[in-house]
Amino acid sequence: MDASLWWIVGLALAIIAFAVVVSLATRTDRLHNEVLRSRATLERLLHARATTALEIATSGRLDPASAVILGDIATRAVENPNALVPDGLDPNWEATPVIGAVETRSRALVESELSRVLRVMVPQLKAERPDDARLAELLARLEGQWYRATIARSLHNTRVVQSRELRMRAPVRLLRLAGKAPMPVTFDMDDALPGS
Repeated sequence: MDASLWWIVGLALAIIAFAVVVSLATRTDRLHNEVLRSRATLERLLHARATTALEIATSGRLDPASAVILGDIATRAVENPNALVPDGLDPNWEATPVIGAVETRSRALVESELSRVLRVMVPQLKAERPDDARLAELLARLEGQWYRATIARSLHNTRVVQSRELRMRAPVRLLRLAGKAPMPVTFDMDDALPGS
């Protein structure tokens, strides 16, 4: 082989290596954006579920004790200022990520508590007031939002796992293809539907 052939082989290998690196960087960026989009969708659906639960609590169709319990937890879920997952990925998140701290878990705890309260109250309300059309409409909307939030959480966690696996690969780590973006974290909560 003469020198020009070695140059051609070397150039071909450099082009292939460059294409692989660009492909990995593009995939890393795409997964990062999918994590953020799925997180925003989950945030929106959890907020809608809490808002509907609050609407049920203030509808006058619950006994006073149940209305206070549901109203309190739904209000805490609606007004919770904590990020869904404060891992530093959200562009609006300004604090230092505090994975493992109480602030990190509080959002999941509030959403889980709302799920547990609703899991008890929804079947009771359906049994106690089967002829209340407005309540039936609110409960149907709540269950739809709850179901969609469950799917959105599963999708978000799947995207996070895919992103973490890709970012743990040697070429992505060594070439720092993820830049300075923090490692995404899954959102774990009790979101089982009634009767699950």
